[in-house]
Amino acid sequence: MNYEKLKPEIETDPPHLSYAEMTDADLAALLNVSNRTITRRAPVTKYAFVDLLGLPRAGELWAKIQTLAEANTEAAMALRLLDADEGIDASMLASLLPRAKTALGILDNEIAVLTTETVSRAEEIGIEEVTHAHIRSARHQIQVGVSYE
Repeated sequence: MNYEKLKPEIETDPPHLSYAEMTDADLAALLNVSNRTITRRAPVTKYAFVDLLGLPRAGELWAKIQTLAEANTEAAMALRLLDADEGIDASMLASLLPRAKTALGILDNEIAVLTTETVSRAEEIGIEEVTHAHIRSARHQIQVGVSYE
């Protein structure tokens, strides 16, 4: 466990959920619940496009992107990046898609599916799944002023 990331989370309680009043088990469970929407961390590739939207809808949008790319430089950029093996950064895709939204007929929820993901607070701050023992140890380290992994 990366206590250097867990301890500040417990001490500062950024979501303001009264961590101090929770039991170790309750806080661990809360940190592990996947309920936070963040910008997708992995690049969006043409394969992810199909996985996220399903083959029929992805195929329909892909054809529209190809047609639109002929006249629209932003769509052409998105197409080139989506088609590349390394894909396109989700935040870049999120800025490109709404501008081509009408021409593509893409829905807001489809843009969200392509550009965001749901994670736990633990994942968001970059730590593994948290157990009550991790919370107990972190709280003890905070109390006595110990700093170690």
